[in-house]
Amino acid sequence: MQLDFVRKIYNKGGVCARPPPRDAAYKKTAKTSWERKRNDVIAAIHGFGRDDIGKQLWKMCLGYHERSVVETAMFKIKRRFGS
Repeated sequence: MQLDFVRKIYNKGGVCARPPPRDAAYKKTAKTSWERKRNDVIAAIHGFGRDDIGKQLWKMCLGYHERSVVETAMFKIKRRFGS
């Protein structure tokens, strides 16, 4: 199911900043660009340590937490002033 989601994002020209699941594995025959990018993300996480710390470091390099902070700020603004 997640692969369908990632495929749709890349097909529309987007960049998926969502970390792969814990048990993600390389696709040996990465034919499309989204599969190659997914393999690159998995390789980066494995390069950082192949565990939760590796995933955290990857998120920090990507700016994943900054996006989360912005989403939280928007939630607070909408909650206070209405959507």
